[in-house]
Amino acid sequence: MRFDPALMLTGKTAAALAKELTGSPDVPNDYLVYDPEHRLLTFDVAAGARASVVTNEPSRGIGSTPVTVARLARVVAGRPTPGLRPFEPRNPFWIVVRGDRVVELEQQYTP
Repeated sequence: MRFDPALMLTGKTAAALAKELTGSPDVPNDYLVYDPEHRLLTFDVAAGARASVVTNEPSRGIGSTPVTVARLARVVAGRPTPGLRPFEPRNPFWIVVRGDRVVELEQQYTP
């Protein structure tokens, strides 16, 4: 999979960067995404990698739903995924990398 890695900053770190970039320490929504290079990197994804997406189910509302990597790829590509109601397919992901292989992908809820 190809990812554009970025840092999701909060607290004093986000405020300091915001001040450096804009002259104001204000951080909307209490976080700031810092991605200076916007470069796609290619990662191998383990066949059994754990993955989850943010879904919006009528019976339980917004939550995290485990999926296979194949289903995750469909969600991110914007293709229909029967039985799954993604909340926002374009939301960012946390990835856990061991060595040079992604072993976990978890979609991040973003207001």
